[in-house]
Amino acid sequence: MTAVVCNFQKKTIFQCYINSVERVNRYTTHGFGDFLRGCCALYQLCKDNNWDFMIDFSSHPLASILLCHVPARNLSIDQVPHIFDKLNLLRHIEKQETMEVNVFTNLNLNGVPSSECKQFLIQNCLTPQQEFAEFFEDKLAEMGLEKKHYQVLHIRAGDHSFQGMHANEKFLRVVQLASERLKQENKQIVIISDNAILREQISSEYQFIQAKGTCVHLGQAELNEEAVKNTMLEFYLMANAEKVSTLSVYRWTSGFARWVCEIYDTPFECINWHHKAEFYYGVGNRLMDCAVDVHRHLVRENKICVKRKENFNRLFGDVVPNREKQLKITFDDDVSILLPEQRMRGYEITQSDI
Repeated sequence: MTAVVCNFQKKTIFQCYINSVERVNRYTTHGFGDFLRGCCALYQLCKDNNWDFMIDFSSHPLASILLCHVPARNLSIDQVPHIFDKLNLLRHIEKQETMEVNVFTNLNLNGVPSSECKQFLIQNCLTPQQEFAEFFEDKLAEMGLEKKHYQVLHIRAGDHSFQGMHANEKFLRVVQLASERLKQENKQIVIISDNAILREQISSEYQFIQAKGTCVHLGQAELNEEAVKNTMLEFYLMANAEKVSTLSVYRWTSGFARWVCEIYDTPFECINWHHKAEFYYGVGNRLMDCAVDVHRHLVRENKICVKRKENFNRLFGDVVPNREKQLKITFDDDVSILLPEQRMRGYEITQSDI
């Protein structure tokens, strides 16, 4: 794709992250994932147009945890226009007479961030203050973790969950299935969630490790310093994980989990539970629910992967002896697929909205 290049004077573009009641009332909340996504897009836009790029979160509580290379400027919301599409962003920059332009955007990047972009963000936005760096290392030791030798299950139960509200039953069932599957990998699993009650429940039931403490949506108007610290602990737990698996109550992927993995090259799996399927094994009306075993043995990267020689009786039990049985998969649009016990081929099955 051809870059949009404009013949403006060379300017410095500041991606600004501030929190205030006025900001939230005017523009709603934008989380840390939104901010990082916008940073990646602005980095590329500035590179294409030969502008300097700076990241300014000096007016956000994150400045007490991360090194901000921009001196505090005490910006008001009127000084930071929020612009969410590329054309309007370019027009805004073009008409500015000053050489310093403040904006906030969560503009999408075309493609993935370059290695240079990732390094820029780590150096100019994601370098911990010394106190927090020591806090993180102490927490790793306390939790018995070694960098890149544990996996993370990240559960986005919804913004309301920061107040302790429960997720819906369908979502809880998917969380349990995902936990069952991860448990079988015999790895250290760290559970992260915006719902402390759910996090405690899953940690207790599956013996997953958790970082205790209240977390917060970083786009909120009023932020507790300790909660911000706990939230960034979760961020860096994902940055240093061997792999992150995430599922969200929303139809979109958690930006908080996605962008930390993009920037730190952490393998990332999004568990799509909205396309829900039911699984039964047997024959005729003698069918047994085998969803847990299917998710444990056959589901990988949101696909149902069945090898030709996969032994269904070994996986699900010989529920009807001496009869040819079938695995019945029924999707949420009432489409069913029957896989016989004896098969000539293997199959990869997925569902999409395309």
